Amino acid sequence: MKISDVHCHIYPSKIASKAVKSVADFYDTGMAGDGTIEGLEKTLIGYEIDKVIVHSVATKIEQVRHVNDFLYDTIRDREGYYGFITLHPTMTKYQIESEVEWGIERGFRGVKLHPEFQNFYVDDEDVFKIYRAVSGKLPILFHTGDKTRDNSVPSRVAYVARKFPRLQIIAAHFGGYQRWDETDAYLGIDNISFDTSSALGFMPIEMADELIAKFGVDKFMFGTDFPMWDMQGELERFSKLDLDDSQREMILTKNLDRLLGF
Repeated sequence: MKISDVHCHIYPSKIASKAVKSVADFYDTGMAGDGTIEGLEKTLIGYEIDKVIVHSVATKIEQVRHVNDFLYDTIRDREGYYGFITLHPTMTKYQIESEVEWGIERGFRGVKLHPEFQNFYVDDEDVFKIYRAVSGKLPILFHTGDKTRDNSVPSRVAYVARKFPRLQIIAAHFGGYQRWDETDAYLGIDNISFDTSSALGFMPIEMADELIAKFGVDKFMFGTDFPMWDMQGELERFSKLDLDDSQREMILTKNLDRLLGF
């Protein structure tokens, strides 16, 4: 069965170790990978990989183009690799629209935003200029949820989804890392999907099964959150879900193909 990974982070080799340490310190956890494209490719050896979505986050406005150039230069000659651009809330409307068009012209398939790292609230009106610029064009993958912060809790993400019905949202980590008891906020919303990354190792498997049943198997996509976790470990956790082969195939690759238009 082919596998697609919707949630991978990569960094330039010269700063990868620093970036990985920063993430590890932020979440007080170990890291499975080194954060480089070479390290990512190494973890995928032996698996039938169909597509890999890579992204990185600009924590300052002046980093946006550098990050996006890095992603483009890294994946342009790698078959099966696709990118999500980064944007920053402090960009002007014109800068956002220009960067989005730049990304679309170069084959990028979405936008990645991390409200906690980028220091904004998902439902802050200052960020709406991003949602307007990408609605109907590119989906946004949000880091969603946190046990100590409320920048991206489910209620905020659900509010944005309702306000911008043409905006396709991927709410990472089963809709809200360590906030899974708040995910009823998403019920009845059509333009939200979820990924499985950084979640299966932190929740009872019965809870994961319940969430998939609640929102529908067609709403979930497989992700590892590399370099936090690797393919082997996340697939082992995924294998414990109560799914048949058809449902596994949907989450592992078909849902991503449909959402991103492959």
